[in-house]
Amino acid sequence: MPSRYDSTTRAEVNDRDTTVNVVIPYLNTHASLSQIANTMSKGRPGTGLAPTPPVYPAGEPQDHTGLLGDPEFLGTLVQEHWNHLEARTAYEVLKAALENGVRLIDQELND
Repeated sequence: MPSRYDSTTRAEVNDRDTTVNVVIPYLNTHASLSQIANTMSKGRPGTGLAPTPPVYPAGEPQDHTGLLGDPEFLGTLVQEHWNHLEARTAYEVLKAALENGVRLIDQELND
């Protein structure tokens, strides 16, 4: 189990580092973060939670469609997606290991 926890932790740290050191700096110089944040009204995806997000001052609306033709943006997006998939896979493997551990404990207790 320790290796499963370590693997999950590494995946999360890698994902966070990419977000903080690659994605956010890119968006800070190529997009309006406040405008993007103001459009996020559904809450965190997959959680079912829909908190009321804060509204940030955004100034004039900025057209972000040009990002779709920027190879640096597309590479950043792919890198972030890969990191999310890696973290998700690490959690799925951890969940399976935990479920197997519980199954083995149940089996031992019932024998």
